[in-house]
Amino acid sequence: MVNELQKRVRNKLHRFFADNFARRPFFMAAPRPYISFTFDDFPRSAFLNGSCLLSKYAVRGTFFVSMGLLNTESSSGRIATLNDLHNLLREGHEIGCHTFDHRDGWSTSPAAFERSVKKNRRAFNDAFPTEYLEVFAYPLNGPKLKVKRIIGKKFLCCRGGGQGFNRKLIDLNLLKAFFLDWRNQDNFALVRQLIDENNAAHGWLIFATHDISTEPSKYGCTPDFFESIVRYAAQSGACILPVAKICQELDIISYEKSTTSAREGTLML
Repeated sequence: MVNELQKRVRNKLHRFFADNFARRPFFMAAPRPYISFTFDDFPRSAFLNGSCLLSKYAVRGTFFVSMGLLNTESSSGRIATLNDLHNLLREGHEIGCHTFDHRDGWSTSPAAFERSVKKNRRAFNDAFPTEYLEVFAYPLNGPKLKVKRIIGKKFLCCRGGGQGFNRKLIDLNLLKAFFLDWRNQDNFALVRQLIDENNAAHGWLIFATHDISTEPSKYGCTPDFFESIVRYAAQSGACILPVAKICQELDIISYEKSTTSAREGTLML
């Protein structure tokens, strides 16, 4: 009992430090609200059903891939194939990085996690030499502080969870997302309220899920539920774009570019 209590306290402390330190703050003064639809891992059903529903409303999404999982079975169904990635890119969707072997940033050493990220990028670039993984999503439980500090320097932005949306002073190293899964399945009123609140705040609401199936896993949702959300989002007046596209609209640049610009500015002074 004492050990379990100590573990919970330690985990809360780790989570507090990961949420509040190694931040890359960005003040979001957006002229309009933004929404992104993202898929983690990603199962074939996200491609076969999710991308089609997005295209039906003339919007595109971000699909976070673990190249080492392609064409394998997972808890959220069969994972996408290399040909699925080709088709997604041809249709104008975005591919994001999710580590090569679906590493948990909470339980993996920073060095091993970084190696998995680099391996994923190499595997993706081998298959798509002209494409680049610009954005990242943490698998499973999110990052420890040391992992966040390392990985945040490698992408335009990194996405976690948190069941909220991003507004005003946001953390590009750990953007909030709202997962569509067992916690809110068929609770359209809750999601509609979230979209309305994001619109009023001119925030950035990032939806995340896994499979899109008539019999979804606990990590996914049904096509009907997903389409009702996409439809309402499209009608709400929010700008719906993939994650990197919104970064471009907001003039967000990578950590490396921002530090290079700062150094160059110092030298010019």
